[in-house]
Amino acid sequence: MTEETRTVVDRIRRTVKPETVIAVLPDGTKIPLGLGQLKTRWARLAGLLDGLEWAKLECYDGTGALLSTVEPDGEEEENPIS
Repeated sequence: MTEETRTVVDRIRRTVKPETVIAVLPDGTKIPLGLGQLKTRWARLAGLLDGLEWAKLECYDGTGALLSTVEPDGEEEENPIS
């Protein structure tokens, strides 16, 4: 796991706590990332992110509401609607 990935995953884990994360690729393609069980979800997310070239992550709660978006540099933007 790269240091950048570790930083992004730690920020998401501590502040956003999503149920679902969708990676948006540079061409706009959206890939849902399965987070799996609570015990391994953050390690799994880090492994998936290391294998992708993503432009941003969309973090959703259990009802499907957008919580925030996160960019590779760690910048986080909260959902302006909430």
